[in-house]
Amino acid sequence: MSPSRTILGLLIVIMGAYFVFILLELGVVVIAIGAYFVFTGVRTPSHRQISGQVNQVIYNSLKERGIERIKTGQLRTTEERLISVLDSLRDILGSQNEMPELGYDALFFHFRSEADATAKLSEIRDRGLQGSLVQNKNEWQIKVDL
Repeated sequence: MSPSRTILGLLIVIMGAYFVFILLELGVVVIAIGAYFVFTGVRTPSHRQISGQVNQVIYNSLKERGIERIKTGQLRTTEERLISVLDSLRDILGSQNEMPELGYDALFFHFRSEADATAKLSEIRDRGLQGSLVQNKNEWQIKVDL
């Protein structure tokens, strides 16, 4: 829901109701425009809904790729451990600029600055997961052990 768009639409509808008394055709057109703004304002997904959908897509993708790599021997962990780590990190997965990567025995998050990476690493450790900070060329990575 977009509150600013909804409020703008309500104001236009009220202005249209005023115009109905002055000129009926103009009032109806203004009310229709206001109704459009109200409708689109109510139907617009919020930032929280959008980020939740992004997190879900990334979670499902990492889970599918991880299970596939476990079956082919390219990822050295169990399905249960992979799913438990991904469940713990579900809300962090979509907050990255880049898609997290699955390594041979770890999950890697990418960051542009050391401060961002350090802050996120402490949050990951607070969740009871093992992780370390790695500098790779011009970026910082967090390696979360699987």
